[in-house]
Amino acid sequence: MPVAGITIRETSFLDHHKSVLRAIEKYPDRIVGTFMCNIHLGAEKAVKAMNFFVKKKGFRALKLHPTMHRWWGERSLPILEPIIEHATKLGLPILWHTGDTPYGLPVQVAPIAERFPDANFILCHFGTQMITYALEAIYVAKKNDNIYLETGWGPLPRLREGVNSVGPERLIFGTDCPPLDMGGHLRNIEALGFPKPLGVGLKEEQLDLILSGNIARLMKIKPSQL
Repeated sequence: MPVAGITIRETSFLDHHKSVLRAIEKYPDRIVGTFMCNIHLGAEKAVKAMNFFVKKKGFRALKLHPTMHRWWGERSLPILEPIIEHATKLGLPILWHTGDTPYGLPVQVAPIAERFPDANFILCHFGTQMITYALEAIYVAKKNDNIYLETGWGPLPRLREGVNSVGPERLIFGTDCPPLDMGGHLRNIEALGFPKPLGVGLKEEQLDLILSGNIARLMKIKPSQL
């Protein structure tokens, strides 16, 4: 997906994603596109752009960034509803930025997830940026079967709690690189395979779900394609 800051400028969705399209063309066997949607450009334009990116360019996810684009979940439903409905129709998981106030609290996703039970939502950053709302993210996911937790920013103790609360089937590996490093976050996932109390004793196939299987299932792609 494009860097979120670029998408603040209200130019066009195509302009926002030019660098992503170039990367996909150069590495089609290694990169899958995600549509970063600034909802202020309008639902009609967003739906049209989704059709283009998904059907013509193979994009397989939608990203919503309420903090960068400045909008509230439920208060933005008149714009959000057709976007989420169309993403669900196209089979796209919805990545939702979380971890900061006032727009990015995990609890703000709960009523949206309940309103759209057929949609799959991924809480980015495990509810954490400079302040951690990881426990809130875990609670929201535990109450809603269609909410997943992306592991980037999540410290190991919270990742253990996440696995114990919702299972490895609902965690998705992420790093938020380059702000964060890949190696340290990969090590946290590996540590979940350690015996207690350091880890939770996950088996190799359970770690594989977190590292690739869960997101591949949600995106409807085969891990071998990457």
